[in-house]
Amino acid sequence: MFSQINANAAFHLANQDEDMVTVLGKFRVDGYLHDSVKLRVQEIHRHLLPDMPYSPEELLGADYWSSLSDIGQRLVTLCLENLAQQGVMQLGVACCDHCGDLRFYID
Repeated sequence: MFSQINANAAFHLANQDEDMVTVLGKFRVDGYLHDSVKLRVQEIHRHLLPDMPYSPEELLGADYWSSLSDIGQRLVTLCLENLAQQGVMQLGVACCDHCGDLRFYID
């Protein structure tokens, strides 16, 4: 029975890994979360002015952002950075000169 439990746990963990996406070449996030972030940026994209800095909260929506835990906010920020690195929707990333936080912009 113990080996059956271990086999079930291993199967469950293996299936969970299938849903993970590697971002920035060194972090793993849930694929659904990554897709959700991408969709949210696509929805707001046409309403953004080029070369203006946007916080993750502004891009994803204040309600969504505030519903996330600290780790959730970190993970969606990694997703945004990954999208910028991939050149999705001409999304760029830079550090704010004043506070050092990441800001995103449309080229």
